[in-house]
Amino acid sequence: MENCKKIKIKREVVDLTKDGIDEDVTQYLALGPNFSETPTRIPYGDYITTTEAMCRTIQMEIGNHEEKRPELEIEIANLREQVRKTLTRWIKSRPKSNLTMSERRGRKK
Repeated sequence: MENCKKIKIKREVVDLTKDGIDEDVTQYLALGPNFSETPTRIPYGDYITTTEAMCRTIQMEIGNHEEKRPELEIEIANLREQVRKTLTRWIKSRPKSNLTMSERRGRKK
């Protein structure tokens, strides 16, 4: 196997504006297209609504499979409990932003 060297790619921001780019904006853009910002908000309502929709779908299945009622009721309870635990864990951990203050200013600009 050939010797493979890791090549560092220098990320540059090219200014095509007449006014120039602030240092904050340059720092933010230099993060590159593969940078992913840590979410600091979670759409609780969407998760809860989707979970309840799934629970209703499962409950509709109970009508077709009356013999599986206890099994499906347990599945519904487990689904709700897992979502509750996940949301509670996220609330307690409250992830911090992985952007510096100047990068956040650059994002807003």
